[in-house]
Amino acid sequence: DIAQWDWAGLATTLGPSANARGSRVRTGDELSAALASASSERLTLIEAVVPALDVPPLLAALAERVSSANARH
Repeated sequence: DIAQWDWAGLATTLGPSANARGSRVRTGDELSAALASASSERLTLIEAVVPALDVPPLLAALAERVSSANARH
């Protein structure tokens, strides 16, 4: 599980002198806009909100193997 933090808001905790910006996106269009507004002149943190069980097959397989290996120890 991923902690329920305000990940996009984390950038503001660095203070105004950090020149950081956070964005929370839920759609492909929002992601495109956030990426387009990103700059190499500042830290940009983009929080992508996806469904709880949205896991790529490779990551799911890796997690299963790690879990199995850990259960044997």
